[in-house]
Formats: sequence, structure tokens, C-alpha cells
Amino acid sequence: MLYSGIDLHKRDLVIATMDAAGHSVAAKRIKPKGQAVRTYFEQFPPESEHRAVVDAMRSWYWLCDVLRTMSPTTPVMLTLANPGRLRAISAAAR
Repeated sequence: MLYSGIDLHKRDLVIATMDAAGHSVAAKRIKPKGQAVRTYFEQFPPESEHRAVVDAMRSWYWLCDVLRTMSPTTPVMLTLANPGRLRAISAAAR
């Protein structure tokens, strides 16, 4: 199982991926373009289950569409996170 956190911005996005043991597998800043997102997620073995989370800001929908249209061998389950709750979780973890 792989887990990715996606920090989505207007001009770029940052993706960090960890394995089930919590070890960093990959991290990259990329342009917010469909092909760049596909290329990032296609670097992982096709048989691995992959979950990603992104904060639910106004421009998340295109990312969801890109991940849905990826090949069936590289599925990525996307979860939308509540930005207000993310701040609370982050503060509690310190």
C-alpha cells in the first residue's frame, strides 16, 4: 500500500508518497498538468494499491478526473480532506 499527500496550488503541486511502514518513497514538485500527474503516479509498480489525499479547495476536481482516467493497472483512490480539519490534525500532532 502506498499513500500520497498532495498539496495543490495554482502554479504547482507537491506530492509526497510513503509506503505502509511510513518510509518516504518519492516526493516531487510538479506543474498542475494532467500528464505530469500521470507520470508521477506511473512510476510506482502497477500492482500496488495507492491512496492519495488532497485538500478540498476549489480546484481539486480536475485532479480527481485525471486520477480516474488513469489505466486500470495504476489505480489511485483519491480522498478529499476538509482543510479546516487538516489544520486541527496538524496542530494536534505537534
